[in-house]
Amino acid sequence: MRKFLTLFVMLMLSGILAFSQNRVVSGVITDDKGVPVEGASVRVKGSKTGTAADLNGAFTISVPSGATLIISGVGITPQEIAVGNQSTVNVTINRSARVEETVVVTALGIRRSEKALGYAVT
Repeated sequence: MRKFLTLFVMLMLSGILAFSQNRVVSGVITDDKGVPVEGASVRVKGSKTGTAADLNGAFTISVPSGATLIISGVGITPQEIAVGNQSTVNVTINRSARVEETVVVTALGIRRSEKALGYAVT
C-alpha cells in the first residue's frame, strides 16, 4: 500500500509540473539603426500577459511554451515573433512612417480633430 501511495503522489506532482511550463523570456528591442526602443509593448498572443520595454529597450516576460510575442507601440510597425524554446529574444523593429491624426478631447469628452476646433490647442 505504501508503494502505491508513493507512486500516486509522484504521478500527481509530475502532472502539476507538466502543466506549469511557463518560462521567463528576456530580450532587447532595437530599431533598424541599433537604437534601443523604450516603451514598446510586448504581449503574448492570445492572452492578456504583457509588459513594456524599459529605457534601454530591455524586457522580461513569462510565457508558455510555444508562445508568440507581439511587439507594438506608437510609431512601430507591429511584429509577431515566435519564441520557440529560446530564453533570449532580441528584436529589431521597423519604425512606422504613418502619421497619426491628432485628436483632441474637449472638456465635455467630445472628440474633435485639431483643425476643427475654434480655439488654440497647445
